[in-house]
Amino acid sequence: MKLSNTELEFLRTSLTGTPVIRPDSRHAGQLRPIESEIDILPMTYGSARVRAPDGSDCIVGVKAKVVNRHDDLIDVSVDIAGLKDNDALPNSLALVLKQVLDSCPEITNNALIINDKYGFNLSVDCVVLSYSSHPLVILSAAIFQALKSTHLPKQLDSLEMDENMDLTKTKTADEAEIPQFDDDWSQSVPLCPEGWTPPLLFIVSAINNTVVIDPTINEQLVAEASMFFTWKNSKVSAPIETLNTGSTPYLGAFAPELLLEAYSLVENCAPALEQSLLSSE
Repeated sequence: MKLSNTELEFLRTSLTGTPVIRPDSRHAGQLRPIESEIDILPMTYGSARVRAPDGSDCIVGVKAKVVNRHDDLIDVSVDIAGLKDNDALPNSLALVLKQVLDSCPEITNNALIINDKYGFNLSVDCVVLSYSSHPLVILSAAIFQALKSTHLPKQLDSLEMDENMDLTKTKTADEAEIPQFDDDWSQSVPLCPEGWTPPLLFIVSAINNTVVIDPTINEQLVAEASMFFTWKNSKVSAPIETLNTGSTPYLGAFAPELLLEAYSLVENCAPALEQSLLSSE
């Protein structure tokens, strides 16, 4: 529902007062509660669904195929119910999410590499069924869960491959490099290396001298600037970028002191969300 100018001014006043009063009663540094489930989609290598009490709901499925290792190893697509494929929001979300996953050498330079010639291409397909705030945060949580549940087929070693091949035929150089995989899915291996967790994304908005994490759509309407922060390897990491939430025709900037406060909010919230997602597997 579109707010009137009077309602927007009241919201701005409540967000910039002391104490900060948010429409859903959260404090400035509090995330929305979410619930998640994994392995919900058949015919995928990993999948997850994440929902929030405000009605936000998304599903992520992960598939993999063998490609030349020098090709693009990660593809991300985002579909949002009610929006066309050429709409700016799903396309910008896909670009941001791909940028973040591409910055993870733990999978791009390790888990997805098969040999000197071949690698796995990971297709991360996201569907936003509904949303009441910017969907980046809930999508990030769903991708986290989907990747943690993703398994890849076990590659056969040279001895196992020779047992399954006709030894009377001479293998060409290309055939010698073609990977063979175990058909037994119980022997599949996790995508995520032990001790490593996928990145999480957080949105922080600035309203006058107040910063709030995980803003609602109405809070974004009165915000002068918004940024997304990446939580990776137990710390705030790149990319950290200004985010166009669509509430203003321009990209606002954070004052240095507000940027530090936003950084602290993410540092305080991220470990708890990460542990909550891990414990729900």
